[in-house]
Amino acid sequence: MPRGVAIPEVREQLFAAADRVNGVLHRHFRDLEAFLAEFAASRLAAIADTAASLPSRAGLGSVADNLTDAVVALFGSDALALMNLVAARPELRPAVEHAAPTAEVSIGDVERHFAAYLDAEEKAGRVASGTDTQALAFTLIGAVHHLVITNPADLSDLPQRVRRIVAALIAGMSPSPG
Repeated sequence: MPRGVAIPEVREQLFAAADRVNGVLHRHFRDLEAFLAEFAASRLAAIADTAASLPSRAGLGSVADNLTDAVVALFGSDALALMNLVAARPELRPAVEHAAPTAEVSIGDVERHFAAYLDAEEKAGRVASGTDTQALAFTLIGAVHHLVITNPADLSDLPQRVRRIVAALIAGMSPSPG
């Protein structure tokens, strides 16, 4: 449901949902902390999977569109749920790393996938040679992360704001006309 829309009797709906799943949770997880750690780890894996698909888009569409689409998808509901959960329960951070489906899944993978995409675009001649793709990936993800964290209640214009950030960051990385 979109943010800012009142949900009638939300507390009662949440209690009813808890009634439905409480017994099942305790059959599959040692305790609430184990459930939350695995929930967070699954969201982390989904975020990493979203980013992992970005390098395959090199050479297709525009660099700006690809980066914008990938960042908007990256900071969708899975990322927001994960950020809110870890912010509310910082003790889950080590548990999330331990419960991750594979040792390869981490938030750092996201930056690596963005840099790999930019490297592929550089090889294709669509990004200027010598662009610091790692710094660009880190800056893009960090800027949008800050945007999402500082104003999570109103992300209705997130695609437009991300497009402006992407445009500012890639302005100097277009190859020179040869």
